[in-house]
Amino acid sequence: LVARLVFTGRVPVGFSAHQYSTLVGVGLQHKRVEAVARDLGIEVNQLLANFNKAVRKVTAWLRQAAEKEVESELSLADT
Repeated sequence: LVARLVFTGRVPVGFSAHQYSTLVGVGLQHKRVEAVARDLGIEVNQLLANFNKAVRKVTAWLRQAAEKEVESELSLADT
């Protein structure tokens, strides 16, 4: 789901090339973590760190978007 949100442009967040590759392999191709790490030529723990960073970026963006939505609803309620 996270990868689909990113690649359809619904979450406009920038990622490193490894983070994009990780999202493609794990999120869109549904490959095992070990297979994606092997494809990218990196260790599994590095791949998981890239995935973690990407998910944190998306989570931060979603949280910020939700906060803006609540703020706008509250400001409409005040008027």
